[in-house]
Amino acid sequence: MKLSIIIVNWNTKDYLKQTLQSVFATTRNLPVSKLEVIVVDNHSADKSAEMVKEGFPQVKLIENKVNLGFGGGNNEGAKRATGDYLFFLNSDTIVLNQAIKKIIWYLEERSVGILVPKLLLEDRKTVQPGLINYRPTVSKMILEKLFKLFKPLVSKSGWLRGIAQRVSLDFWDFDRLREVDWVTGAALVIRKPLFDELKGFDEKIFMYFEDIDLCLKAKQKGAKVIYYPDAEIIHLGGKSVAKSKERKKVYYQSQDYFWAKHHSILNAFLLKIIRFPYRAINSIFTK
Repeated sequence: MKLSIIIVNWNTKDYLKQTLQSVFATTRNLPVSKLEVIVVDNHSADKSAEMVKEGFPQVKLIENKVNLGFGGGNNEGAKRATGDYLFFLNSDTIVLNQAIKKIIWYLEERSVGILVPKLLLEDRKTVQPGLINYRPTVSKMILEKLFKLFKPLVSKSGWLRGIAQRVSLDFWDFDRLREVDWVTGAALVIRKPLFDELKGFDEKIFMYFEDIDLCLKAKQKGAKVIYYPDAEIIHLGGKSVAKSKERKKVYYQSQDYFWAKHHSILNAFLLKIIRFPYRAINSIFTK
């Protein structure tokens, strides 16, 4: 079995270098037949491609003429991949010791459609928000906010905590392996035949929600989506989108498209109502 690591990059040269260094440093003893690394450069202006050519000649480099976004870039990498599994890894991550070896071991031992390792923030203790979750709905969004508002009370009640775990990550045990509905695309592993069957990421989504969309389509095919905490990776987060206001704009556009694709018209309308005050606040205070 070969694992193809695909890294999409857009103007994150220094972070990309750090990511590649961590990949190769933690896989020195891995046979060449087990691993390949592909970097897809989305028309960067910071000489990222030159850095890869000079510093990592063993990497397969794809230089796009335009920025295809997260999904489009990863789809390009998948076309060149020869592995049985595709590991979509963000360019602002640091692979910790044994993480890739553990992922390969688990994939060889289990029947898995999609897998995500534990992603930690820069402090190496805090688990990344939005790492994993259940299928997003408006009712779950409302319940999540209520449970978080009354967290001390919910934490003391066994049955309330059990319900809260199904809608809010604030109540999860992140050391426990489990099957979920979706996982983040920051470090997502998927069987290549399944990825091909699903026709890859939806390229109508430039960024955000393409990972949830992919996972939901995989679940519809009967594939298991697994959170695997034994393998750990640091995710620095959001380094390829410079401005917070720009990031929010893209996020809401992708959310609207995803909701229209997977939910009823009524559900999509309710989302806009619930989200309105947050959008208004963000437009005023976000730079």
